[in-house]
Order: sequence, then structure tokens, then C-alpha cells
Amino acid sequence: MTDYISELSIDENEAQQTFDTPDYSHIEHLQTLLNDLIAYSTTLEEKAEPVPEITEEPEIQLSEEFTVAYREYSEIKRENPESILMYQVGNFFESYGADAQTTGEALELKLTSRSIGNNQQTEMCSFPSNRLETYVNMLLDRGFDVALSSLENGERSTRNIVSSNKEDPVQSQPVGRIDYLHTDGTVRESIEYTSPYQFASDIREEAYFSVPFKVIFYKDKEGNTISRDFAEHLEPQPQSIEIIDSPYLANDISENTFLNDSALEKEVSGKHKPEQKEAEALKQALNQHKQVKEKSEPVPENTEEPEIRPSEELKAVQEIPEQNTLKPPVSMSKASVLRTDTPI
Repeated sequence: MTDYISELSIDENEAQQTFDTPDYSHIEHLQTLLNDLIAYSTTLEEKAEPVPEITEEPEIQLSEEFTVAYREYSEIKRENPESILMYQVGNFFESYGADAQTTGEALELKLTSRSIGNNQQTEMCSFPSNRLETYVNMLLDRGFDVALSSLENGERSTRNIVSSNKEDPVQSQPVGRIDYLHTDGTVRESIEYTSPYQFASDIREEAYFSVPFKVIFYKDKEGNTISRDFAEHLEPQPQSIEIIDSPYLANDISENTFLNDSALEKEVSGKHKPEQKEAEALKQALNQHKQVKEKSEPVPENTEEPEIRPSEELKAVQEIPEQNTLKPPVSMSKASVLRTDTPI
């Protein structure tokens, strides 16, 4: 028993000594580990790749820029509430919302959508600027007023065009075009028509004055064209008479890219370069000319010599033979001028 009490007294003395002088070595060890972790974390941050948000910044900026453009579009629309607004963005003309729906239905164009901020989307309809006059005339023929908001020398201007066909709308379609040629045979200018009457009249007139040109007829959805008899008996003959599928059939959203993002970015930031627009229009015109040339048909031979005196020839230019007379529409007839030297 005495030994047990003695041993217990020794344990109590050791415990009291331990309590009076605590051991902090384990805390110092934890502090060392913490310092090592901090140093390792700093090394990882220095060697880490760029944060993902940095790579997504251009898209966020572009969305903000489009929001600015859409705000301007909305202001112009409020000033022209009764007209379909066509708003130029780079090499395209676009309409949004209800105007996009109306334009898409009238011109048989596909629609897409675009974010306008605050998690909202709006429908959008767009087409290249080299088809502007044709599409505008088709809308006017159908009785719609059109407001054009275009860029001229970097400045935006808006003009309103009132339709004269509101009481008697015409469902016009492009029927063909005349390509005017340089002396080397290249196309210097193209004029597109939605009026068969005016198309035939201008072809006769240009042939009479021996203007170097060629005629391109457009085939409709059924593969038909307007009557070509008058063109096959012209004297002198055009350089060529060609028949192609209408370039306005089956408009594809992939071809009519409804938003030229780079052009929008340059426009909003004030850095849009007109020469880029001209180069794009020239490229499109040359590609179109190449397509027409590949699909060309041989020119029919004219075996009959005309026996019309000069004074009567002029009268023939002004008067279309009765069997070939086509009723003219009320609206404008020359639908579009597609230049190869300067863009529309």
C-alpha cells in the first residue's frame, strides 16, 4: 500500500509539472505546415492558366454592343411606327420583332433570333445589302411602307418610302436582269427587274441602240420563266441569253448570315471601314457573274433579216407587239442595280 501511494504521488507531481510548463512543439509544427501550404498555393497561382472568364469577354462585349444598336433601332422605329424598318449593320440590312415577322412572311425569308439583353430574345430578319433595292421594291409592291436606316460616310441617316400599292398590292417576284458589259466582256453593272413589262421594254431598247449587254431570265419554283420569244428575235442579238434558277428561291439562313458580328463591332465602336464593304460587294458580284456564265445557254440564231425602216424601228421600241404585251405592275419596275465597281 505504501508503494502504491508513493507511486501515485510521483504521478501527481509529474502532472503538476506538465501543467505548469505546457509543450507547444506541436503548435509550432502545425504553423510550419500552414506556411508550407500557403507557399505552395502561391506557386500554383503563378503557374496557373488564364481564368475562363477572360476568354468569354469578347462575347459579353459583343452582346453589349448589339444592345446599343438595338436601342438605336428601337428609337428609329418609334419615329416610323407605320413603316417596316430596315437597319443597316455592316453589309446587311436587318429588321427585328414584328417587322422581322412581316418581312420574313412577305419575302419568304427565314428568321433567326438575337439576344437583346436581360435574358430576352427578339426575332430577326436580314439580307445582304446588294439585294436591298429588289427586296424594298417587293415590299412596296405588296403595300408596305419602308424606312431605310443606312450608313453614309460613317453617318446614319433614315428615309421613309411610302408605297403606292396599298389599295392594289402586287405579289411581285424578280423575273430577270440585264448585265451591262465592258468592251472586254466583263460585267460593269446589273439591273434586276420585278416587272416583266419593263424588263421586256428595256431589253428591246438596249438592243435597238446596240448596247453591249446580256439577258438573264430567272426560273420560278416550278422551273418556268416569263415569255422569252421577244428576246430570241432581237436584232442585233444580246451577247448572250441565259436562264438560271432565281437566286431568290430557297433563301438559306446560312447564306444570309443575319448578323455580321465583326461589322457590328466596328460600327458601334466607330471603326467601320467603307472599303471593306466595297470589297465584299465586288466579291459577291463577281461570284454571281461566274455562276451565270457557267449556266449560260447558247444564243438562238436569228435567220430572218428585219425589214423595218429606221423611223419604224423607233416606234417598235416604244410599242410592244400585242401578242407579247405584258401588263405592267403599278409599282417600280427596275428592282435593283447591282454594280460591280461600287456597292449598293
